Amino acid sequence: MHQCPTCNAAIWIGQSYCSTCDRYLPDPGEEDRFCPQCRIGVGPQQKFCHKCFTSLAERPGVSSPAPAGELRFLSWVPAILIGAVMVIMVLFLNIYILK
Repeated sequence: MHQCPTCNAAIWIGQSYCSTCDRYLPDPGEEDRFCPQCRIGVGPQQKFCHKCFTSLAERPGVSSPAPAGELRFLSWVPAILIGAVMVIMVLFLNIYILK
C-alpha cells in the first residue's frame, strides 16, 4: 500500500484524492498543481478546487507554486489564539463574576 506525500496516510493504487487531507494524488511524472486560495493539490484538468471551490482558470503570468509547510501551519495560529482567549474569558467569568 502507498502513502500520501502530504500526510502519509495509506492510499490505494489508482486513488485520485487522499481521504485524510483531500490532496490530489498525481500520477508519476505529472506536474504538481495547487489551488491559489487554499494551497491544496489539485488535478491538471480541474476547473474548480475540490476543497474551497475557487476557480482554477490559468491567468497569464501567474503560476501556482508548491505550498510551504510554514504557511499551512501559520493558517491555524489565529484559530488557536482565538480559542485560547475564549477559554481565558470563560475562566475569568467563572472565577470573578459568577461566584
